[in-house]
Amino acid sequence: MHRRYKFLRKTAAAVILIIFISSTSINAYAADGSGFSRGLVLDAARTYYTVSEIKNYVNMLSKYDDSYLQMHFTDDERVGIECKYLGQNTRGNNNKRYLTCKEVGQIMEYCKRKKVEFVPEIDVPSHMGGFIALASKKFGKKYAKTIAPGTGDESDQVDFTTTRGRTFIFNLYREYAKLFKGCRHFSIGFDEYTYRIDERAGFANQLNSYLRSKGFTVRMYNDSISLQDVNRLNKKIEIYYWEYPGAEYADFNDLTNAGFHVINGNSYYLYFVPCK
Repeated sequence: MHRRYKFLRKTAAAVILIIFISSTSINAYAADGSGFSRGLVLDAARTYYTVSEIKNYVNMLSKYDDSYLQMHFTDDERVGIECKYLGQNTRGNNNKRYLTCKEVGQIMEYCKRKKVEFVPEIDVPSHMGGFIALASKKFGKKYAKTIAPGTGDESDQVDFTTTRGRTFIFNLYREYAKLFKGCRHFSIGFDEYTYRIDERAGFANQLNSYLRSKGFTVRMYNDSISLQDVNRLNKKIEIYYWEYPGAEYADFNDLTNAGFHVINGNSYYLYFVPCK
């Protein structure tokens, strides 16, 4: 999910982002004063979790009111969820590499039964290496290079300023908006995007408009929001604040003072990479 912790990926069996942990509960505080909720962001992109394992996390969260499970399904390493658009669909056989739509439906239903909010996350327009790899297999390497023409750290970032790049992202979101219909929130990720800096906020607003039309409240990470973007970004987007990316970016107070609903997920205390 985040390059800052890339060195940990090779040694970890799982990546779990815990929003706030105390001796008795897992909590997230909304900085606008609307109160506490309990949440966990589970990285299902780098690590395959069975439905049973995920249900165990839901059982833990169900002990607390206003709890949620946010599933980080996609990243550079892998797409951890079935993707019909790009051909990741083996008629129910996931080979222990990704969750099928049927399995995701089972998890969503279990969350509903346990009164734990299910929050899907499909990360765009950066950290799309998994999707780009699938696109390369289905449409060819030349096509994949046209939607993600960057090099180095930007090779996983889709250029949404092109018709082909935008179409690629919205085709994905059309598929997943149907799958996640009925969910309250939808996280677009949008972390660490550097390829088209001046256009970032505008595209985030486009995604927000589309997903709000489908009934979702949009959530995104903070680390692509520059000081200039604070006044450009739609205030109805929830901000998950996980790290301070630098002086040219909006800090926690900048976002709360501007009127955003901000979730405190400080990575320096709350980001865990368990070993085996």
